[in-house]
Amino acid sequence: MNEKMLPIDATKFALACVQSSPSQFSVKQKLDVYKEAFAEAKKIVDANNRIIDEQNEQDVAATREALEKFF
Repeated sequence: MNEKMLPIDATKFALACVQSSPSQFSVKQKLDVYKEAFAEAKKIVDANNRIIDEQNEQDVAATREALEKFF
């Protein structure tokens, strides 16, 4: 697998983005920052999950093949 996983917690990332946003931002602006940051982090989480699922499928296939050869 050539893809790299970036471990991230979408909620913590979004909160960190809000915390680092300018203090002059209104509540609505901070909510917009949170929504955008969470959406971007969620894309990374989803990509990580796809990588894990593909690895699991490969592992299951390899195990099945090894068992078939053994028996």
